[in-house]
Amino acid sequence: MTLKLTRIEKLILEIAKNLIKEKPLNIEDLFSTSISELIYPKNEISQAIYNLILKNYIIEGTKITKETIFENDRRYRIFQHICQNPGSHLRAIRRNLNVSPRLAAWHLKMLEDFNFIKKSRFMNKVVYFSSNINLNDFNRIITLKTPEIFKILEYILLNPGIIFIELIKKTGLSSKKLKYYIQRFHELNLINKDTNTGQIKYFTNLNDLLPILRTLKVSEQKLKKYEEISRSYQNKLEFKPTYIET
Repeated sequence: MTLKLTRIEKLILEIAKNLIKEKPLNIEDLFSTSISELIYPKNEISQAIYNLILKNYIIEGTKITKETIFENDRRYRIFQHICQNPGSHLRAIRRNLNVSPRLAAWHLKMLEDFNFIKKSRFMNKVVYFSSNINLNDFNRIITLKTPEIFKILEYILLNPGIIFIELIKKTGLSSKKLKYYIQRFHELNLINKDTNTGQIKYFTNLNDLLPILRTLKVSEQKLKKYEEISRSYQNKLEFKPTYIET
């Protein structure tokens, strides 16, 4: 999300753009030039520069601003790749876009510094995702990108109300390993449980999951099937017999 700028911030940003035509931005130079060119108190100029830094419009030591960052086509393609493939790691980015390690690392740093992307660690790899995705949704996406893990969730999607022992039979996983994944699903709010019958039955909140599944490029045909099964199960949960007092 692009944050709006005040009048003084816009004026100082223009000064910054002129300064970086000659050399990488120096904040002290920006401050002194702004004082000489603008009719504003020093404290307001200082605060405006600080705000531009907080809003990720300018960064010291570079000739790039938030408005010019995508003038580099390779950097834009890296950003697009990450948006379309959240959870991409450096090696995959280099391989898919044919970028050298040094250039890829530089462009990723700029995208991160200007708050277009974020990074996280998953299974001993640093992975990247768009800043438009919140961390909780990203953790869901990156977890479900692993086929083995997605298959477990899909069993629950296709069989809402399934119990633990049935999941073991369907997945072929050990009890210990399945318990770990079920706990992970709970931590990420991917599944719910029904204990009304004395047994723990697992199901999903599909409406909450749909944006995640679409990001993972699950087919609309599959999503429709999940929705039909989920709707039928929810209707059963919501049905309550009416008793007449005598």
